[in-house]
Amino acid sequence: MTLQAKFRYAAALIALLALSLAAFGVHAVRDTSDLIVRLYDKPLMGVNYARAASATLAGARALTSQSRLLGPQSLAAILPSLQQMQSDIAEDLRIVRERVEDAGVVGALNHAEAAIADWSRSERMILWPPPEGLTTVPMPSTADRQGAVAGVGLDDLVELVAADGYTYRRRAEAEMRASNVTFILMAGFIILLSAVVVALFARLLIRPICDATRIAEDVAVGRFATINVFARRDEIGRLMSALATMQANLLSRQQQTQTLLEEKDSAADALRHINLRFNSALNNMSHGLLMCDADLRVVVVNRQFCKIYDIDPAAIGPGHAYGDLLALSIAAGNHPDRTMDDVIAECVPTFHGNESETSIRTIGNGRIIAVSDARMGDGGWVATHEDITERKQTEDRIAFMARHDALTKLPNRAMFRDRMEEAIAMTGRGGQFAVLCLDLDKFKRVNDTMGHPVGDALLAAVAGRVRSCVREGDTVARLGGDEFGIIQLAVRQPDDADSLARRIIAAFGQPFDLGGRQVMSGVSIGVAVAPRDGVVYETLMTNADIALYLAKAEGRGTARFFEPEMDARIHLRRALEKDIESAIVRNEFELYYQPQVSLSGNRVVAFEALLRWHHPVRGFVSPLEFIPVAEETGTIVAIGEWVLRTACFEAENWPANINVAVNLSPVQFRKNGLVPTVQAALNASGLRPDRLELDHRVCIPVQLRRHPCGTASTTRHGDWYGLG
Repeated sequence: MTLQAKFRYAAALIALLALSLAAFGVHAVRDTSDLIVRLYDKPLMGVNYARAASATLAGARALTSQSRLLGPQSLAAILPSLQQMQSDIAEDLRIVRERVEDAGVVGALNHAEAAIADWSRSERMILWPPPEGLTTVPMPSTADRQGAVAGVGLDDLVELVAADGYTYRRRAEAEMRASNVTFILMAGFIILLSAVVVALFARLLIRPICDATRIAEDVAVGRFATINVFARRDEIGRLMSALATMQANLLSRQQQTQTLLEEKDSAADALRHINLRFNSALNNMSHGLLMCDADLRVVVVNRQFCKIYDIDPAAIGPGHAYGDLLALSIAAGNHPDRTMDDVIAECVPTFHGNESETSIRTIGNGRIIAVSDARMGDGGWVATHEDITERKQTEDRIAFMARHDALTKLPNRAMFRDRMEEAIAMTGRGGQFAVLCLDLDKFKRVNDTMGHPVGDALLAAVAGRVRSCVREGDTVARLGGDEFGIIQLAVRQPDDADSLARRIIAAFGQPFDLGGRQVMSGVSIGVAVAPRDGVVYETLMTNADIALYLAKAEGRGTARFFEPEMDARIHLRRALEKDIESAIVRNEFELYYQPQVSLSGNRVVAFEALLRWHHPVRGFVSPLEFIPVAEETGTIVAIGEWVLRTACFEAENWPANINVAVNLSPVQFRKNGLVPTVQAALNASGLRPDRLELDHRVCIPVQLRRHPCGTASTTRHGDWYGLG
């Protein structure tokens, strides 16, 4: 039997043991899972539903007590709720009955159901007027006592079901412990049996392998000895036979080596063939190669060298003077306006240097050559010449793109920062400069309506127009998107920056001609002056952005200089933006309803939904304060959807002849989803479409007083109505 077969049998035995252990483990896990599922489905679910029935009974008792105080007129309002609660109690107790088995628990359940039925009959007789002829009505105290008995019965039921669950859990724990002990004993037995199989298999292999290893080491170092081939038919026997054969082959190789030494002379001819191949490779290499000896005579020059310098290969070769090579290069126009002496003087360091040197040279036809020179041990030198014109042009393009914007060819943010760092360094000598941040007004609308190609063309045209407004030495950069930056140097006073900002804004007063399309685009500008507003790049950019933010907030198409108090205003503005977003999540908004009265019929025909915000810290926030911010940030869309949905749901509960009016923001009209939003609100609420009025109003002063029913009356002072 081969070792491979023995190994397969041993592996199969171990695998069989492992599969047995795994099968038993799966069976134990499945039993444990079944126990856990039954524990959850019966006792735990029974307790949950018993508790739910108790909570529902408490709510029903509270509802009936309230209805007694309000009188018969409240029955129509509470009847559906009371009937639903009684149905929920019955359903919960039915589920409990399905999950209990103990006779004591079943008895407690029957008692609780009977008590609930008694209480329900008494309450029904109290709340509903008795038929004519029937004058006996239970006292409210009797109904309350019956309700208390029913509540106690449900509480007892919860405790009994929980106790039954505890008993079931203890029984499940005992079964799981027994299963675990059995699994551990079986696993130990299988592991022990596997260890025995492995030990026997190792004894069968280790000793013969050690003998074979020792013999192989002797053969490897040349200690040849007699090898006794084992009479084994497995791999060990074949290994020893292979070692004997290898030893015989090594003896034969020694004899062959002696023969090769005798054939040494024939190697010279092979060497000549190798030289021919070397010359072929030399003339086909991509680099030009030139090798000269200590007497400045050419030893090797390949065809690529002659091609680079436009020299006839037949005119130069081994043995020619290096001066002859230079003369041919000058005649080819590679060194315009230079004589032989000038070129030799340039090469003198190469002749007398002791280390390798790499240089970049530009020859007459504009090509760029990389030359690597190295001295040789015999006093000569070798040089490789590579035409790197295309590579250098590519590197220059890559370097340009790394520091410039691909679309506008303006410096990018990285180069803008470097220029500003240089300008900041000059402020130490008393200079000052201005940083202008420009942002196109409503550029996104151009992209959305005319397409990105028109938007890109607009950005390129803007770059040219802004560049025409600055002086030579100033820096114009595209910082990203539709944002541009300017570094205005040598600013004597802030009026210089103001003049530049006015020139730019005036330049944007003319439309941009984009392939036959006339496009108008305004610009907002924020200005910071160094060192007055900071001497650090981040500080100056932040301050300029703050000024730009306020310029856009105050009407666009304007320029603002940074002022220290702006920072506080921006923080307040951004805090308000975050509070608006949080108000949507926390449901802090609410609706008031303004009645609309028909003068001809002197009756209310509709109510207008009015948005109000009571912040937990700010208190009442005026719509004039938060609506413009919500429109600028886009959160007005989510707010408007909430207003529309809420108003429709509430109007569905009004009389059928009363409409609801909802004001919309212009931002909602510009969004594509307005119609689906209205349809979704109508479908969800069930409101008839003809009862919904959509409108856009400006804010006018009014005073609101909210009535308990949700309507509102008005007077004309001190408040605002409309969506805002």
